Amino acid sequence: MNRVNWNGKPVQGSRAIVPNNLRETSFEFLPPSFSITSEIEELGHRYRDGQINWKHCGAMQAAAFVLPQSPDEHRKRREAFLSRVSEAEANEFEIPDLFRQLVETDACVDRLHHNSIWLQLARDSSPQGDYGRYPLDT
Repeated sequence: MNRVNWNGKPVQGSRAIVPNNLRETSFEFLPPSFSITSEIEELGHRYRDGQINWKHCGAMQAAAFVLPQSPDEHRKRREAFLSRVSEAEANEFEIPDLFRQLVETDACVDRLHHNSIWLQLARDSSPQGDYGRYPLDT
């Protein structure tokens, strides 16, 4: 298959989309970590608690999206993931080490935020999962 630019002309000498050393560099592609100011933390917590000031709703929502998860939320995610891994392995599926490292590392999960992705795991291993669709669709 020939690759083309947006204008339909062939791509000449394009670089690879996926680097050859992806295993070693994959976490470099996560959004950068940054410091949360007390103002951002306050806005985020107020948004999560439903104390929304509609004049500042956009800022509050953005702040809530970038807040790190609580230690309890991280613990629940790791427990759910280990349960899903056990079920997958019992059914002879293999979970890639790189994905395990991502999901099991709190600092990596906290870097997944708005304009990126949210990591959610189904609590139920049935084909319909928690959300009325297959668990891997969540």
